[in-house]
Amino acid sequence: MMGHKIQSGIGDSSLLLDLDPVPKMLGTLTHEWAPQACVFSFKLETDIALVHKAAVGALNNYGVHGVIANQLQTRQDICYIVSGPRVDTLKLERPPAAERIEPLLMGTVVQMHDLFMGP
Repeated sequence: MMGHKIQSGIGDSSLLLDLDPVPKMLGTLTHEWAPQACVFSFKLETDIALVHKAAVGALNNYGVHGVIANQLQTRQDICYIVSGPRVDTLKLERPPAAERIEPLLMGTVVQMHDLFMGP
């Protein structure tokens, strides 16, 4: 660890950042910590061909109730919610008059949560 703050504007050297992967915790969350909870995860891909496959993988591997999946290039306009044992896929598109897709997305997730919770 550095013993002092790196000064800005001094020198022409570059910085190297070394990152370590962190463990996946979704399986622990859904199987050990909160098995009765309604859990959604997220998948963002750059290749549209991988979006659905990655979402189904998260459903199967982690036991989440739904995956909000999208492609980096269209993330502000289109997202998919992949859910359930039958692997249902719901495509959400930002309405033309809306500034953001998030209100539509959150409203849909809240409805799915309410169905999960039951009466």
